[in-house]
Amino acid sequence: MRIAIDPSLTQTGYAVAEGKKIIASGVIKTKPKDTLPARLLHIRCEITSLLIKYKKINRAIIEIQDSFGSYHKRQNKMTGKGLNQEALNKQNWAIGVIIIAIYSWIKNSSDEDCVKLVTTTQWKGKMSKEQAKLVASNIVRRKITNDNEAEAICLANYFFNIE
Repeated sequence: MRIAIDPSLTQTGYAVAEGKKIIASGVIKTKPKDTLPARLLHIRCEITSLLIKYKKINRAIIEIQDSFGSYHKRQNKMTGKGLNQEALNKQNWAIGVIIIAIYSWIKNSSDEDCVKLVTTTQWKGKMSKEQAKLVASNIVRRKITNDNEAEAICLANYFFNIE
């Protein structure tokens, strides 16, 4: 089994796949009013819960940003302003706790490559968030409205094609 993750401090999308079929997907949400450590702990606990629920997960793929330049071009949905270094740092902290949770779970794996990090450009190219929602909806045969969940589903689909 595999898990694909579109990380974010606010909404982390995930998709769990068995073979080439997505069997679960969703979003891990944190509360912006909570402290940074509390939000990171919540993400780690939710990822760990998924790993416990889907015991056979032994591989993961996680999206990372190409560079700060590409990240800065993206916009905050709430403010419409470009994202900054602090936002990138927070996303990287979320990625860190996700990797720790996964490696802690898969610690007995002899496969050093059990976690793949792929850049947005590597897997997504120029696909828009709207296109990702359409593609993801077709993959799972239900309407996907959350950007992060859609991207996790598409990332899982990419994972099928590179392995």
